Amino acid sequence: MRRFLKRTLKVLKWVILIPIVLLIILNLAGCFQFRSSNKKSIRDFEKDSLTLHAGSYKAIGRNINYRSINEGEKKPLVIYVHGSPGSSQDFFNTMKDSVMLAHFEMMCIDRPGYGYSDFGNAEPDLDKQAQVLGPLISENKERKVILIGHSYGGPVVARAAMLYNDMLHGCVVVAGSVSPELEPNEKWRGPMHHPLLRWIFPTAMRVSNDEILPLKDELTRILTDWSRITIPMYVVQGEKDFLVPPGNAHFIQKQCVNCEDLRLFMYPEENHFIPFTKHEYIRDAVIEIMRNHP
Repeated sequence: MRRFLKRTLKVLKWVILIPIVLLIILNLAGCFQFRSSNKKSIRDFEKDSLTLHAGSYKAIGRNINYRSINEGEKKPLVIYVHGSPGSSQDFFNTMKDSVMLAHFEMMCIDRPGYGYSDFGNAEPDLDKQAQVLGPLISENKERKVILIGHSYGGPVVARAAMLYNDMLHGCVVVAGSVSPELEPNEKWRGPMHHPLLRWIFPTAMRVSNDEILPLKDELTRILTDWSRITIPMYVVQGEKDFLVPPGNAHFIQKQCVNCEDLRLFMYPEENHFIPFTKHEYIRDAVIEIMRNHP
């Protein structure tokens, strides 16, 4: 019996130790940081004979990194907001789309704590996340601005639509985690936040955990503000999404009682990663907004 217990403890030690060592190695190696430098991103677009601009601006006391294409052409502006974790590069597929290039200026940002926007310094306040978009929206209020948010970016653009409704032309939520009741109760997030454990995980994962932990409370706090949204609200959702339940799309349908145009685009065979696998669904939603509201 003693020998059995000794062997069991030895196995358990390695079961626990090996993942920790791997996480440390990956962290030190820079893996799972979900970002590429501006120079590397610019070179990536040059391979397709496209000119990507990169820069930064100030918002909520932070430096926010952005990438844009067709900058200065005064076309309708599409602003992309990535999920958790992630970075501005998550929307490069859509930004290279020939139809989008023909009709829009496009901009994607690194949300606070990700990419090159104060990397590692999370922003758990949903209002501040939305206010990061404020300067971009106000500076372009004379033209049509459409927000697109994926996953955690969904509640960010929805909150921005509540705050800046009169300056926006439309909003597209892609697999957005917006319903407080549907937020998963992931018990591992608390221990991961503990100072003795959090250092093990890659920086982007720590930032993600820091902003997701309070998300249910943040979503509950803004429940009564959904009625502020009157602009077109289009929702793109995969019905095989195992991270954000499809019920989130129906939550928006229920909450946006004053939207002039609310549409759900439900895709039976798609999962959570539509920006990477079926970016054309996002493109189609944007084009549909412009077609219905020229």
